[in-house]
Amino acid sequence: MCLRPRPRGIGAIRHSQAVLARACIDIANAPKGQQELTLNNWSLSVGHYIAGGLLKYEPTVEALVAAGMHMASFDKRHPWTYKAVKHKVLRSVRDGMKQPMDGDEAYRAMRAVHRRVLDDPQFDAEVIAVLTGGGDDQR
Repeated sequence: MCLRPRPRGIGAIRHSQAVLARACIDIANAPKGQQELTLNNWSLSVGHYIAGGLLKYEPTVEALVAAGMHMASFDKRHPWTYKAVKHKVLRSVRDGMKQPMDGDEAYRAMRAVHRRVLDDPQFDAEVIAVLTGGGDDQR
């Protein structure tokens, strides 16, 4: 079996857009006590897709910040401010961008497994033993 690189499909782009949409919904509706965590975690996750080229930086950051500005301010003395929300989004997106995701992660993982198996003479010997009935495995 020959594993060749494949072009990025529309499925990966649509998936990343769906992730962004879900992120914005979850951020805007985050419950009391979970808002900062939700904003940070989703911004981090979305940052992976920005770095992978599946989402554009500026409009994605704007969407995350807008969602953050829809979070309810449960403590009226310390309401969410644009500056605070944007700072948290930018920090988390930047951290997420350190590990790009382009939609081909599963493909690359399988390719790595394939390479590892093909380069393992012990594995080859075990497979041949099982196929030829020479294996002693009585599981």
